[in-house]
Amino acid sequence: MSNKKLTNAELNEIVESQRQTLGLVQQRISRMSDQLALITEDTERFKNAVARDITFLADRIKVGRVG
Repeated sequence: MSNKKLTNAELNEIVESQRQTLGLVQQRISRMSDQLALITEDTERFKNAVARDITFLADRIKVGRVG
């Protein structure tokens, strides 16, 4: 890294660039959080549906009527 002194204008430019980058990162994290919530809900619905299907099949097997 250079020991060059930066001007206020250069520092402001760096700060603005970092501010924009941080904004993009925050948006991406927010989208990923939303996607994770949807995946969690979908997974829970899937598990419940599979449990219902297994229960249904087990009940059918108990009475000897599959299909």
